Amino acid sequence: MAHYRLLLVFLLFLGCGAGRFQGPRVISEDELEYPLNAQRNRMQGDVVVGVFVDKNGKPLEINLIESSGHEILDQAAVEFAGGVEFQPAMIDSEPVAAWTRLVLRYKLSEIYFKEARWLAQMTDLHKRAGAETDSSARYEILKDLFTQGIGLVNYVERNDHADINRSILRVVTPVIRERYDPFWGELAAPFAIFDDMLQRYPETSLSPILKEELIRQLVEAEYRIRIKALKARRWERKSQTLLDLIKRRLNELQQVSSNP
Repeated sequence: MAHYRLLLVFLLFLGCGAGRFQGPRVISEDELEYPLNAQRNRMQGDVVVGVFVDKNGKPLEINLIESSGHEILDQAAVEFAGGVEFQPAMIDSEPVAAWTRLVLRYKLSEIYFKEARWLAQMTDLHKRAGAETDSSARYEILKDLFTQGIGLVNYVERNDHADINRSILRVVTPVIRERYDPFWGELAAPFAIFDDMLQRYPETSLSPILKEELIRQLVEAEYRIRIKALKARRWERKSQTLLDLIKRRLNELQQVSSNP
């Protein structure tokens, strides 16, 4: 799961009298979840929220201090802060209510990617998704799979090499392997991960996001192919097969969208 731990916790305001003061301290191990739509639309930024923590360590009031510039990230940060558990502020070992400030960072480059670890996580998540019967729990697993797919996309943006397809081939179904067979030795194909999820989990409420990301990645692949074809004669000869495959799949997706 692509999660981001809060980075800094600072004392913002102290409305107490004299005495040795220790500000509120985060004690829960909850992780900050990166909203899927924000990942898909490449939204990034830091959010600063002020939290008033009562003497029992519960957040009573939350104020947005600095926006990330994206409402979806700001809302996610505020919701996260409302669920954080704190060690309350102390004056001479007595708990008191006080304000604190949380700085929460959403950054796509922090979606950690290491090929062997990614492969193990994808394999485990698909296994868990296939065995899970509770729809809510299954949805959470599928969100983790989507995030792993975004991590792969970010990796390919920096390392555009077909070698990564060896790992992709190990986690997709035979249907997807056959569908994109011309790509495997030629071009990194992260789009296959999202098409694979659509094929495996067609009834999930995550399908619209999966399809939108698949279309985005197919269009991006089309662009990469055309650039390569302009630069290398070998690609000029091979490009039409790959472009035709992309066009055919995009048409299929469009037809599905237009059906009632």
